[in-house]
Amino acid sequence: MPDQMHPTAAAFLERADRLFGDGYSAVLHGSLVRGDFLPDRSDVNLLVVTDQVSVADLREISAQLALFEQERMSPPLLIPRSEWECAADVFPIEITDIRSAYRVVRGSDPVMSCSVRPRDLQRALESELRGKLLRLRLDYGLYHADEDRLAAVVGYSVGSIRVLLRSALALAGVPSPASDTELAREVSGMIRSDHAPLERVLAHRRNPSWRCPRQLFESYVGVVEQATRFVDGYHAGDQ
Repeated sequence: MPDQMHPTAAAFLERADRLFGDGYSAVLHGSLVRGDFLPDRSDVNLLVVTDQVSVADLREISAQLALFEQERMSPPLLIPRSEWECAADVFPIEITDIRSAYRVVRGSDPVMSCSVRPRDLQRALESELRGKLLRLRLDYGLYHADEDRLAAVVGYSVGSIRVLLRSALALAGVPSPASDTELAREVSGMIRSDHAPLERVLAHRRNPSWRCPRQLFESYVGVVEQATRFVDGYHAGDQ
């Protein structure tokens, strides 16, 4: 539902309107804008940039923040404008992913002027990918004989891996793919691997009840390994 507003986000914004008035910006981003939102599984991604975020503000909006927690979704990102304007070097993956699919729903656009340096993105990506790879290898060692547990590992990891792969494409100058099928094909072309395993794993993002064959999980780990090597060897420069 790319053109709709999720009711939890709408309730939050109504309270934010009264609290912050005209002095804030709000950006809806991610799956709801991209058009691949999964009810009961996807987050409603909301960035809120204000002149300030005081402890009093947080107390005033706590009930609306709690609605996100009740629905097991990540709460909005609340950040003062002064911090947002110098955040590109420490949040390069997050900002890159926001820029790939977002819609301004309140105030001015705080995203367009945010410029991520390729070198910052490369460092952050390598760190995140290596961390995910270590965890996936450990999970394989623990659960290689249990297809249900392997499927659970894919379920809780594939969302963040998907973000990292999109950002790796952005690092290479490839526009954000419109679908998971295109993502699998673009990533596979970039790292020179077969697209079919990644396509199968991404397809099961929409299927909470499945069993992951050991060989498919091994291929999933292999994709993360190859993506990590690609990012590590990419010459991003200092700009």
